[in-house]
Amino acid sequence: AMMGMMLGRPFGLRMRSCREVVQLLSDYLDGELSLEPRRSLDLHLLACPACQNYVDTLRQTQTLVSAIRYEEIPTEFRSRLHAVLAERLGGSA
Repeated sequence: AMMGMMLGRPFGLRMRSCREVVQLLSDYLDGELSLEPRRSLDLHLLACPACQNYVDTLRQTQTLVSAIRYEEIPTEFRSRLHAVLAERLGGSA
């Protein structure tokens, strides 16, 4: 944390807390943070291995989820599913 504090002061940036980092991560990973918040978050990540690991894990998760192929449910299966649900729910499905 001290390294981050020393790095941040010359640029006028304050060191973010781990809690603040977690709250900003979605926007950070989506590239939606403006310059100052992004720089201070980057600064925190340089000084905090736990948060860096968390960000790395989220990036890997995003990559894996984006690689999932979604397929349409076959019409016959969908029809049978609706029939079973309608029967079990009393005809309201």
